[in-house]
Amino acid sequence: MRTLHNPFLSRASEQERETFDFLRHVGAAVLELLPDSLWDRPLIIRSASGGGKTTLLRVFTAESLREVTIRRDDLRGLAEQLDRVGALTDSPTHLGVLLNLSRDYRTIAMSGAPPEIADRLFFRLLDARIISAVVRAAVGSCAGRYPDDAGRLHLELDESDERAAVAADRLGGLNGSTLVEASRAVESEIVEILDSLTPIDWDRAARGHSQLHSLRLLSSARLRFDSETVPPVHILFDDGHALAEDQRTAVLTALQDRKLSVARWYAERLSALDSSEVLQGETRGRDYQLLELEKATRANARTGRRRFDRILREIGNLRAGWHIDQYTRSQRDFFEFLDAPVVVEEKQLEAIRNSAKDAAGSNTLHSRWVDEAKGETALESAILLRGAEILIERSRKKPQQTLFDPAQGPSLAQELSSGVKGAARLFLAREYNVPYYAGADTIIRAASENVEQFLRVCGDVFEFMLAKITLDEPPNVPVEEQDRILRTASERVWRELPDRLPRYVDVIRLVNRIARVSERETRRPNAPYPPGVNGIAITMEDRMRLVDPDARARIPGGDELFEALGVAIARNVLVADVDYSVKNKRVMVLYLNRILCPRLSLPFNRGSFREQKVAEVAGWLLDGDDAEPAAPEPPLFDL
Repeated sequence: MRTLHNPFLSRASEQERETFDFLRHVGAAVLELLPDSLWDRPLIIRSASGGGKTTLLRVFTAESLREVTIRRDDLRGLAEQLDRVGALTDSPTHLGVLLNLSRDYRTIAMSGAPPEIADRLFFRLLDARIISAVVRAAVGSCAGRYPDDAGRLHLELDESDERAAVAADRLGGLNGSTLVEASRAVESEIVEILDSLTPIDWDRAARGHSQLHSLRLLSSARLRFDSETVPPVHILFDDGHALAEDQRTAVLTALQDRKLSVARWYAERLSALDSSEVLQGETRGRDYQLLELEKATRANARTGRRRFDRILREIGNLRAGWHIDQYTRSQRDFFEFLDAPVVVEEKQLEAIRNSAKDAAGSNTLHSRWVDEAKGETALESAILLRGAEILIERSRKKPQQTLFDPAQGPSLAQELSSGVKGAARLFLAREYNVPYYAGADTIIRAASENVEQFLRVCGDVFEFMLAKITLDEPPNVPVEEQDRILRTASERVWRELPDRLPRYVDVIRLVNRIARVSERETRRPNAPYPPGVNGIAITMEDRMRLVDPDARARIPGGDELFEALGVAIARNVLVADVDYSVKNKRVMVLYLNRILCPRLSLPFNRGSFREQKVAEVAGWLLDGDDAEPAAPEPPLFDL
């Protein structure tokens, strides 16, 4: 029996050992998120876990750029984007060197060394690893063997650049072989200190320096391998969130040195930021470019299209394409197997019509609305009927009845907005089990701008497809099954939240209450916030009160709310839309991550929320009243 592989289960870019296998799964459109200026200032890349930072960095490594150059025809879309941003011409324009910041560095901060000495050791070790990685990449880019051919690499300096000369002297000289030897000696010395089981005399045992000499050297040096010129170096720091707080601050400060010209990128999770940084947002006048992946992927106000939808669609089809072809001999894209109509049975439609007629009663206008609720399909008719019922409920709540003859009132088409239709569609799902969470667009939107979340849902869908293939059946995924898969995935994410989140009680209590408000408002029969609510909002003035320590101290529960919001936003449990305009005022909207919505039968749409006073929201974290579930079944967490 043949083994069928699920391509969505390999999520992290580092799991793809072969460079070409990695590159053919990369959606080229992700490079459209990059800012216009990439090489003259440091680029800071941030996202929640699974946002795609490592993938983006790895695309720009020397190995990846070399592979794209060689296999340009196989990776045409990626090559075109790399050409556009200036990373490729006929050959790579930069020598991309990837360094992971999760290796040992935090151990230095925890070693017991005095802070100043710990900082100097950190810079010394990081310098050694930067230089070693650059030499390795440069030798490899020229088809040499590392470390045997390291001596064929030379660094050339302008004789007038004294600072670069001092940096070279500290790091091991201008020859690749001596630089590697010096770097290895530094690493051995520092690792031996960290592994010591006896007390350490830090003043005698530890040597270091207070700046990154490697960046100073690489800003001035021209690299040559024999007579061949090596492209300028491009340093790619990954996993900055793994550093100790002081180390992270020191690296970010060093990267912003205006005297440096070496291209340098730095990536970290939003969890590295404190709550002030998360809630206060970007800083103007900074000396670096900032790319926050989730923000960069949201709706384009001019076109109404979300760039990230296209990116994820491309990633899904690239991931699944080869496997679908091998398993089914079909040339169809992955998302085509999700293209199925939602069917409303005649018995369901009759029940929906009867409910609308009962709501209309003897009212002539309302009865006419029900009679006008006829669509081209059973689903369209059902939406119109349920929409008419919502309008009837609204009409009954009006304080005054109209004076004209009800029979001459507005038609259903005139009254029925797209929002009411959306609410009607959601009500049909909850009341008559009509599948709601289905279709390629819905699967993509469930990602909430997070690649890992998208791959996980697609992996669940592909598992169903593999089961069908095993039974020699076409791997089409019915809408009922898509709906079930997304609701199951939503349930799973809810249950995983306690393990994902520090400060569990406050964060879960906050998410519980937002979910409860959203679920209650979405269920209201007159759908006042169509198609439904999936978040809350506080005014920008209240947001500033939270950011200001003195003002926050005067809000009961303010400190708890401040920290809980920072954690929830940084870990992509809540999505913040800052400075949103509504009713002539500005608010910060806090939406639930979309993958949390199916469990509560909430919509994915953005723009419908309930405004709350910050004092009330902060009070949620103090009253401890979380026994009431946010939905009848299944309950949320009991705290």
